[in-house]
Amino acid sequence: VQKLYTKESQELVEKNQPLFELHSRDLRLAQSEYTLSSKGKNQPDEENAIGKLKSLGVSQKQIEELRKSKQASPWVTIYAPK
Repeated sequence: VQKLYTKESQELVEKNQPLFELHSRDLRLAQSEYTLSSKGKNQPDEENAIGKLKSLGVSQKQIEELRKSKQASPWVTIYAPK
């Protein structure tokens, strides 16, 4: 964890509020897999890559941003669940 957005443990947070920023090699690899799969025409590979990103805490909005930027980053902000 690189950065915490809350100041106290058990602090109440709002839906979609940023909680923390995370650094992960697995995340970077999953993002790279997604950007490569989204360039091709293999739908199952792209869906698997999206599933992997979601399992690592990446939101749909962040996946859309990744689709547009095509830039993998080792950092991801994790948000409070909806």
